Amino acid sequence: GIYRKLIFNKDRTKLRGGILVGDAGDYAQLHRLYQTEGELPENPAALLAAPSARTGPVEEEEVSDDPAAQICSCNDVTRGAIADAVKELGVDKATLPVLKQCTKAGSGCGGCEPQVKKILAQELEKLGGSLSNHMCEHFPYSRPELMALIRTDPDIDSVNSFEKILAKYGHGDGCETCKPAVGSILASLVNDVIIDGERNALQDTNDRSLANMQRGG
Repeated sequence: GIYRKLIFNKDRTKLRGGILVGDAGDYAQLHRLYQTEGELPENPAALLAAPSARTGPVEEEEVSDDPAAQICSCNDVTRGAIADAVKELGVDKATLPVLKQCTKAGSGCGGCEPQVKKILAQELEKLGGSLSNHMCEHFPYSRPELMALIRTDPDIDSVNSFEKILAKYGHGDGCETCKPAVGSILASLVNDVIIDGERNALQDTNDRSLANMQRGG
C-alpha cells in the first residue's frame, strides 16, 4: 500500500517534514525541498500524489555535477567521493552493492540510492563501461527478467525452490540480495505467504520476525 503525509509551514510555502510509505520515488526531491527550504508549487497538495499516480510526463531528477554536492545526507557522502570510489574500483568491480559498501552512500535510509545509481552509471560511462542490470553476481538477469523465466519455464518442478532456480539460471551460493528476491518471486507465483515453508530461510532476520531487530532487541 501507499501512505504519504507532508507537513508544511502555516503559509504552506515551505516543507517541514513528511512520511512516505510504499511509493517513495520522489524522496530525494522532497528531501532537497526540506533541506534547502525550496519554493513549493502553487498547490503544495499536488506533492502528496505518489509518482506512480501522477499524470503527464515524469520529470527525471537531475544529479548535481558539483563534486562537493552532498548526495547521501545520512552518511555525509558527496558526489566527488562516489566518483572517486568508482574510478578506484574500475569498470569490472564497480557495482551498486560494492559502491554502497565502500562509500556508505545509500546504506542509511536508502532515499539517495537512485542518485547513487545514476552517478555510478555516469562514471562507468566515462570509463568506457556500462551499468549492469543484473540482480546480483549470482544471477545474470534483472528481477523482472528472472521472474519471467521462472513463470514461463515449461517444467515447473524444476523451478519451485531457490536451490533449483540457482542451479538452472544462476551460479554460486546466493546472497542477501537474490535470496529474498527469489523468495518473493516464488511467493508471488504460487500466491502464498512469503515466509512459509522453505522461503522463510531466504528472508533476513527482520522479515522473518516481522519486526525491526536492533542490538538492544
